Amino acid sequence: MASEKIRAFSSTLKSSVKIFLQLIFLFVLVLALTNPEKDEIVGEVSKRLIITTPNEGLVDRFINRSVSVKSYVLFTVAKARVKGYDYNIAHGFLGNAYTSNLLLDIFTAWSAEEKNDEVKTPAQERTVEEKKPTR
Repeated sequence: MASEKIRAFSSTLKSSVKIFLQLIFLFVLVLALTNPEKDEIVGEVSKRLIITTPNEGLVDRFINRSVSVKSYVLFTVAKARVKGYDYNIAHGFLGNAYTSNLLLDIFTAWSAEEKNDEVKTPAQERTVEEKKPTR
């Protein structure tokens, strides 16, 4: 009699654990399938920057040169590399994309760096190097 109760309890426990694991797998699968796509994340970043900056060309260059997007099981992350550092600028979860409050500061730092690179042309750099005194 006691062994029957133990078997019944064991059987109930096994079926409960199976159902629980199946529900967790289904939940993870739904979350993974609702991750925002790379284009959605990039679109959110672009929209946020274009609202504050009228220069769409500069925004496009920032996205093409500095932004990378990676999707994981439950979320998507966009990072920007500026001055040798990686910054999280956006993330996505459950089909929604969110941009970081630091995005505008990061973009401003990148655009200032970009303008400094554009100021010196190769001819100007050679002229500066020729004027340096040699010892």
